[in-house]
Order: sequence, then structure tokens, then C-alpha cells
Amino acid sequence: MIDIGTYELVDDKPASRRTIPAKWVLKVKYLVDGTLDKCKARQVLLGFNQTMGKDFHSTFAPMASFVNVRLVMSLAVSKGWPLMHADVPQAFLRSAMDIDTYIQLARGVSLRDKKTGKDPIADGGLSLLLKRAQYGLRQSPQLFNKDVNHYMVDVIHWTRAHNESSLYYKYNAETGSIMIALLEVDDFM
Repeated sequence: MIDIGTYELVDDKPASRRTIPAKWVLKVKYLVDGTLDKCKARQVLLGFNQTMGKDFHSTFAPMASFVNVRLVMSLAVSKGWPLMHADVPQAFLRSAMDIDTYIQLARGVSLRDKKTGKDPIADGGLSLLLKRAQYGLRQSPQLFNKDVNHYMVDVIHWTRAHNESSLYYKYNAETGSIMIALLEVDDFM
């Protein structure tokens, strides 16, 4: 996780900042016929240990209203439009943090060097500064939503609806076609 930029080892954690603990969430996935598909493990931060105003400022992330989900689905059916679903894999792990957040690794995880046998956190007094959001943080959905909005509006030039902030559309005047995307946490429709 250090190699992909999720955290960074630092030696200057302010004494006033606490570290957010983590735990493992384990899940077994099965195929339709009941046979084992895969076993998944995810490190989840215990965000209930965060303090408002210190560890985060806001948590609001817009979600599509049920009325608009039904509206988009009924439009697609009545007009014969293709309706697709897309899940953003590891969505919350992609967003950059906006506040310095220090974390503890989940039990059983160590950064111990195999050659020297030293752990930079336990033996060296270093801390882990979180660089990318993780599951369990209170602000993770909001950070992901900000990234999606930036990409949709500023990069690929879609329009965000004024009355439904999780609905985006792109109208092509030449062909008269319209594309609609509805965001629900980390799923697109």
C-alpha cells in the first residue's frame, strides 16, 4: 500500500493528532451454483473514532433520489434506450485526502523488513500518514464524489443537473442524442 501511494511513513506526526485504528473485514464469495469463488480481505478504518472539525469537516455526498432512479429507468424502457450499470472498483481508494489523517494498520499487518527484522512503526517511531481515502472513513464518499464530479464536468464536459446533484447528462446537438448517468455512491447507471 505504501508502493501505490495509499500511505506514507512520516516521523513528524503532531502530538495532538490521534491515529485512526483499522480492522480486517473478510468476505467469502460464492458462485451461483454454491461453489467457492473467492475470499476477499479489506482493511477498513474505524471512522467512528474520528472527530468532527479535527479529522474531517464534512461528510455530505449526494445520492440519487429513488424518484429519479425510477424516472431514468422508465425513460430508458419507454424510449428503447440501452440501460447499463457500472461499478467503480475500489472507488474510495482512489480519492486524495484533504486533511492529514494518521492511521494504525489492522492487527496482523506489519511493515517489518525481512532482512533487518525491524518495523519502522514499532521500532522506528514512525507514523502512517494516509494519502488516499479508505473504506470506513467518514469523508470517503464525499471525497470520491468530488473526484467523480471533477471528472464528469471538467474533464469529459458533461452537465450536472441543478436539482439532482448525482445526475449528469450530455446532449449532442448534431445527432439529437442524450446520454444520462446517475451516480449512486460508487455505482453508475
